[in-house]
Amino acid sequence: VTEATRAAVSAVHPQTGALTTIAQGLGFVPNGLAFSPDYQTLYIASASSAAIYATHRNGNGQFGPVALFASTQGGVVVEPCQGLAEHAPCVSDGSAGTCEVSGAGGLMCALLGGCSGKAEGDTCASGTVVGVCTADIFGGLSCNVPAAPEACDTSIAGDSCLSGGRLGVCEDDGSGTGGLYCRTLEPCEGQAIGDLCTEVWGVVGVCEPDVLPDLKCNEDAPCQTKAVGDPCGDPAGLHGLCIDSMAIGILECDPMAVDACAGANVGDLCTDSSGTAGSCQDDGSGALTCVASSGACEAANVGDPCTNSQGQSGSCVSDGAGGLWCQTAGGDEALHALTTDRCGNVYVGGMSSGTVIRIAPDGSALELVAATARAPVTGLAFGSGVGGWDTQTLYVGVEGNAGILAVALGFDGRPMVMPEHTDTVPAVGTQAPSNTCMNLGNSPRAISELDKPRGYHDVAFDSDGYMIGSDESNLVRVNSAGEVQFYAGGLTTVQGMDWLPDGRLVLASDQGIISIAPSGGQTVLEPDITNGYGVTVGPDGLVYVGDMNFEGSGRVYRIDPAIPKTDVYLDPADFGQDWDARIVNFDADYSVMYIGSKGTSVYVVTLDAELNPVGAPRHFAMIDNIAEWLDGLGVDTCGNLYVPNYDTSVLFRVTPDGLVTNFWTGEYISYVHGLEWGNGVGGWKKDSIYLPQPYDNTTVIEFQIGVGSAHPH
Repeated sequence: VTEATRAAVSAVHPQTGALTTIAQGLGFVPNGLAFSPDYQTLYIASASSAAIYATHRNGNGQFGPVALFASTQGGVVVEPCQGLAEHAPCVSDGSAGTCEVSGAGGLMCALLGGCSGKAEGDTCASGTVVGVCTADIFGGLSCNVPAAPEACDTSIAGDSCLSGGRLGVCEDDGSGTGGLYCRTLEPCEGQAIGDLCTEVWGVVGVCEPDVLPDLKCNEDAPCQTKAVGDPCGDPAGLHGLCIDSMAIGILECDPMAVDACAGANVGDLCTDSSGTAGSCQDDGSGALTCVASSGACEAANVGDPCTNSQGQSGSCVSDGAGGLWCQTAGGDEALHALTTDRCGNVYVGGMSSGTVIRIAPDGSALELVAATARAPVTGLAFGSGVGGWDTQTLYVGVEGNAGILAVALGFDGRPMVMPEHTDTVPAVGTQAPSNTCMNLGNSPRAISELDKPRGYHDVAFDSDGYMIGSDESNLVRVNSAGEVQFYAGGLTTVQGMDWLPDGRLVLASDQGIISIAPSGGQTVLEPDITNGYGVTVGPDGLVYVGDMNFEGSGRVYRIDPAIPKTDVYLDPADFGQDWDARIVNFDADYSVMYIGSKGTSVYVVTLDAELNPVGAPRHFAMIDNIAEWLDGLGVDTCGNLYVPNYDTSVLFRVTPDGLVTNFWTGEYISYVHGLEWGNGVGGWKKDSIYLPQPYDNTTVIEFQIGVGSAHPH
């Protein structure tokens, strides 16, 4: 089985359920699995790149290292050290390394990595850039690499630039040195009254007078005189629909809300919300959806050159159904289903292209087997020869109730070991598993506004039945009866909080990382982390802090509160990654750490038994493709994550496999920061989360979820 969050491949004993990890902390998200005909090679499809990996089993049954087998993007795979000498520089999966002798006697690209386990002056790498391990202010080592050029380093004042994906202009940075910085343009800068504009979060508006001579982007304007469902326009000339996304009576123009097939029939031509032409097709539920059509091979012949709807070049090949399909190099699409045939060929299904590709046993040749025009392909299996399923036919499963497609190949798949019986009825007295996690619902079961408790960016529950939070002047504690008590003073800015095993409360503040004893005594554990936000105490009794450093070096720190001593726990830059840590939490068994960024996404890193990171952090889920500032991260007993996002005023829920849904939408004044599960003491509910509302007089809101925390206190 594969596990996305741990980036692991494991074997599970069918009788005992005992799990043996074959590989973990892989540099990609593992997806489909398939054995070779002799069961000596296990192939692994990557859901994060257009690649297939493999691990080989030795004579003792032990699996070796996982290595790249083939790529559907580039055809023949050239190994990183092919043609190079031992100790020569190399690059593998976007990271620098040196060619070293592998266990099989050949050369492998050994990644230089960060500075963990190294001495000052040792060579390290951040992505493909080689650097030197240098002492940092916390007594640890960081990989010091040449600074990347800034957006305006080679420009002059007035030149255009990009910052965070937004268009800007190079201007003097005010330092007196003649330096430039990239100032991002406002939505109506350079526009005239009445021009269409787009806010940072993608909502369409109209430029209107503000404080003269400035203009503001009024996102409500295109729909001010219209009703829900009325058509509206956007800057690119695409049409949209007026929607009331916040259910407050204010309409906005949403190009993605267009129902391109409303009132149409199957086969009718349509244009989807991105402007791509297509035809109306049944989505499997009886509803019609606009399926983009490349049209690249219409009126063409096999072998003719073509360009698909994404602008990728290719050639026209048969789709196996009498039509032609534009086959390209494959792009970076995620791969899903895998299987093999009797000859050792590997078959892989694409998540977005709707294709099945056959790869030779040595990974050297790729061939299109089928183009379904539907995606994603989620299952591949040769027939078993039982019940009419042909052994020389490949059966293709497509997501969304789209049916099973049959591809007659004329030769058998990998020989199967058929079961002696198919009796799956459980024995008498077998307890059915709980279905609580399957029935949580798509929104809070109940919502309660709490007037007495106070919270700024987090709360904590003590063993006396009180909720502790900040009123932006002091920490106060309040019980469920509304009785208020002073807890600690002199703390004007309090971020994340958690409990140490000895009963001290640890928190992040503008004065550093501080612990507060039950007696009220305060101790500064780390004075230099003044931009810390998320605080979590691990089962090892150590404090893990996400540092939202505004200078672009947001790391995760680990603090031993007994000494105290601070170490850099994880720095994305050590792995060539450009994101900043903000909030942190663990899964239920502490085998992975979730890290929410200052940007739009949540990342995950595998942990060993001592809670040390194994391998590089991996992208886990994009909360929103534009909005930033993830302000909390809670994990329930079912493995779901709860993440409030500032820019959208939305509390998102993320399933263990990374599916993001809108769990609750608020307004600016009711937006929530941080979250904590109740501890069941004094009336605080264990199946509910409590979230501060800093813009609503630092009040607290209660959401009943239906399950408790993965880490109950």
